[in-house]
Amino acid sequence: MRNSAMEMRTVFSLCLLTVYLSFAACGGATLQVDPEAREKREAVLSWSESLRSFSGSYSRTFVNYDPRDPDLHVPKRDDITYRYEGDKKYMDFYSGVLRYHDRCSYVDGRFVQLLVMDAPPPADITSKHFVKYLDGVWKPNWPEVMICPPTIVFQQYNVDVGRSLTDYFSEGHTLLRSRAGKELLIHRSLGGSRIEIEVDNVNRIRTLLWAVDWKKDDIAAYYDGDPLDLHYPIVAWHYENYEQINGVWFPLRCEHIHYSGGDALNAIMRRRNAGELSPYEAEVIIATTVHFFEQGVATIEYDRDSLIVNQPLDDRMFHIAIPRDALELDASGVVISRLHPSWWSRHFSVIVLSAVVLLVCMGGFIAYWLRMRALLD
Repeated sequence: MRNSAMEMRTVFSLCLLTVYLSFAACGGATLQVDPEAREKREAVLSWSESLRSFSGSYSRTFVNYDPRDPDLHVPKRDDITYRYEGDKKYMDFYSGVLRYHDRCSYVDGRFVQLLVMDAPPPADITSKHFVKYLDGVWKPNWPEVMICPPTIVFQQYNVDVGRSLTDYFSEGHTLLRSRAGKELLIHRSLGGSRIEIEVDNVNRIRTLLWAVDWKKDDIAAYYDGDPLDLHYPIVAWHYENYEQINGVWFPLRCEHIHYSGGDALNAIMRRRNAGELSPYEAEVIIATTVHFFEQGVATIEYDRDSLIVNQPLDDRMFHIAIPRDALELDASGVVISRLHPSWWSRHFSVIVLSAVVLLVCMGGFIAYWLRMRALLD
């Protein structure tokens, strides 16, 4: 059975492709902003762009709520230290499941990765340190969605849609909408997706939801209401415990949520794929009949005392000390050789032998001097 989250993202990606093709066909960007939505829109985009550099530690704990998966309700925690300033990056990712550190540095176009095992691996490899070098690319072992750097939290790059919030808001229609007693800032892309944002009384984001959207004419044959009343969520972000740090409203706790329609959605998609339903008809049926649930929730919690926000970072904070016994890996992760030993380790035996010879000679000379002195006396 395919992972339902992957299925949802695939559908969403197809929607985004439709958006892009519609955009290209129009030959340029079209943007409409309702006057009453401008203040909240500008506040959201200004916050998203406010983070320019960062250093700090945080945990990411993922819990799976899909009853079809074997690791149901099993929390998986990873501890991360992350830094970035301009093109420089640093990461220390500790996997709570695999029990090792993955330390990565990217400075002056040079990527260095050091793997540090809690214990040496089996067989004849006795070192627990492994190092890899690459040029011109930042390439940790972990996908960005698991590292979840603060640039993703601030929606400067969204891993689920491949766009920044600023880019997404550059075309389409921004409006306000009241629903269930809440006022929502909604941005509808040119066709295929939308964002719904709930903000607090000072315009800080509480919830940001990415969802499927439609043009009214496209679904008129299957639904005669307002497309904004249809519910087809993909992913959401919840933000809590904001604290102002160096002029930036920083959420010390947030949740990244993926939704699933489960078996009910899969059954409708099978009918669609078999040609029994048109694409729009299937989507309307899904949006009106399927009960969506939280398939997986990743909770990110920051260590407040570790945070350095929008301040210059020392270059030394981006470098990794490589242990002498580290084994070098090639680009595919295969051990290719031991690192060159230091000058001291290469000449250690010669130095020790020379010291012994010197001590013997000195001892002989002292004994000879004492004997001659005794004869003279």
